[in-house]
Amino acid sequence: MDDSSLEQMAAAAAAVRDAGAGDAGPAATGNGGSAAAEPRAHAGRGTVPSLNDLPADERAAILATALDAVPEIVWYKDTHNNILWANRAALARAGRSAEDLLGRSCFDLSPREGTEYFEQDLRVIETRQPMLGILHRLRRANGEREWVSTDKHPVLGADGQVRGIIAVSRYMPHPPAAAEPAASHAAGNLRLPGEMMRTDVSGAVTFVSDGCCRLLGLRADAALGQGWLSVVEEEDRAALERTWRAAVQERREIFDVRLRVRRPGETEPVALNVRAIREVDDDGEVLGFVANLSEPARTEDVSAEQNQRRLLDAMAATAPVGMFVSDAQGRCTYVNDRWCRIWGVERSEALSRGWIKALHPEDRDRVLLDFLTMTQAKRPYSGEFRVRHGDGRERWVLGRSVPLLDGNGEVIAQVGTATDITSRKLAEEEVRRLNRDLEARVAERTAELQSALKELEAFCYAVSHDLRAPLRALDGFSSALLEEFGDQLEGHGKDWLLRLRAGSQRMGRLIDDLLALSRLSRGSMRRERVDLTRIAQDVIEELRHTADARSVAVEIESGASCMGDPTLLRVVLQNLLGNAWKFTARTEHPRIEFGTANDEDGAPVFYVTDNGVGFDMMFADKLFGLFQRLHHPSEFDGTGIGLANVRRIIERHGGRVWAQGQPGAGATFYFTV
Repeated sequence: MDDSSLEQMAAAAAAVRDAGAGDAGPAATGNGGSAAAEPRAHAGRGTVPSLNDLPADERAAILATALDAVPEIVWYKDTHNNILWANRAALARAGRSAEDLLGRSCFDLSPREGTEYFEQDLRVIETRQPMLGILHRLRRANGEREWVSTDKHPVLGADGQVRGIIAVSRYMPHPPAAAEPAASHAAGNLRLPGEMMRTDVSGAVTFVSDGCCRLLGLRADAALGQGWLSVVEEEDRAALERTWRAAVQERREIFDVRLRVRRPGETEPVALNVRAIREVDDDGEVLGFVANLSEPARTEDVSAEQNQRRLLDAMAATAPVGMFVSDAQGRCTYVNDRWCRIWGVERSEALSRGWIKALHPEDRDRVLLDFLTMTQAKRPYSGEFRVRHGDGRERWVLGRSVPLLDGNGEVIAQVGTATDITSRKLAEEEVRRLNRDLEARVAERTAELQSALKELEAFCYAVSHDLRAPLRALDGFSSALLEEFGDQLEGHGKDWLLRLRAGSQRMGRLIDDLLALSRLSRGSMRRERVDLTRIAQDVIEELRHTADARSVAVEIESGASCMGDPTLLRVVLQNLLGNAWKFTARTEHPRIEFGTANDEDGAPVFYVTDNGVGFDMMFADKLFGLFQRLHHPSEFDGTGIGLANVRRIIERHGGRVWAQGQPGAGATFYFTV
């Protein structure tokens, strides 16, 4: 167990000690407050070691045993309202195991009162002061609800920041009554901030704050019960009682009234605004109301405020997004109609902390944590989350807010917007689904392509081995017949054998070209800087030695290079320069040129030009097709596969190839890489 865990247990032990002693002072913080904090000297016995001198495991065992032995309910929660530790009494009252309880938030354990508990925790965190004597009813494991009094103490770290909250609850055998003014006022004074009071269903005050007492001009004990009505004007008192009864009967969540109050010692009454918010238990039964009292502004201020509110309402009514205003604790004070439609709640349901109930359970803790972080850091908030309407429908919301600071730099409100992004989320999910389908189809097509390539490899193997054997037989037996019996054959017989040999040899070359074409489609590529000038020089030198001995003027531009596969680009130049050499065979002064130019974008374009037989441009689209020939085999030998190879190689490099020509005036072939 680490030191932070020991500090938490020590703080819990101190909180229990203070609660048992009736101490209303500050709770134990990070390192202080536990009993036996320092060594003590005893006469005749020397110095007695303190608890801090013991090993960590032993200290942890002592503290855990001590907290498990007390009858009070002890919890330790982090600043995100998650329960991190609970003693044996807490587990027994909740009827849960440690595994089932730890890590849960108050919203999980008590959805109806979770908002109130979270508000209390926020106050402890923000003020770094304890809240004592919080009276509420706690549901036991058997479903019964009992009154408890809870003290909440902040646990501070070495940096002075709140690290968690220790909550100590004590069972109250008798429900709190208005006849106990001192205790009720003490609890209420700490429980209710500002000018607020808490009442039961009949309107009798059970708790009252100091600020509220100042507005009424009464002491706390005089304001409890029906005592506060003594300063309300008689006419307004009757109207208030009617409004109160109607609110209870109609189960209103919130109502507003204006009262005139004549404070003791004052001759003229003053007006007070009262806003009451209904409180219900876990079964939905009305417990009473929490009322906020405030003095109305002066007439001119009211008029200006009303004008500003009308302007805000007009702007909010035409805004394409939901708009809201909340205080620093996240209690909504204003929402527009579009906000209510997005959240699926009535305006009265959204005010105060009612908006939290509409948050999707899986997103609620995250949104509340972001709110707390934004409040503490005083930074703008932006987040996406889900809300759940009363009919079960879910909507995606983009929430944005900015903190409003007072003159001291403290957050006093949040102003923000809510945008329904459900359509966008559905579209994103559809895109993801389509991408998954596309990936599945690509994988399927890839598998089919791999299967086709395997079949092609098998076909090429068959062509290479099975077809060559009969062709070799045809060529070999034809050659043997000519050698052995050539003088016995008549003119036609010898000519037929020569044609048979030429056809078998041409078929062999065709097979070689087809195999080369298939290898170009299947082979891997490597990219590097390729010296095209050097390759062109090598190809021309090979043609001079292997082709017919002719005098051909050849011009090769120096410095021509590009990025590509050197083996494949050699095949390109072998085909283009070989064709230029072949189709200038009948030209009187043959000339071949290899060079570079630039297109309209300045990119390099390579070309091979000659002054040979050329071609008609109306057949240009057939040049690069498989087995396409523009000349009869008797004129120029070939298989019609060479330019198809060229196009496939250039396309694999991401380039393009095209040609221009004119019959009798030569041809030019261009390509980019």
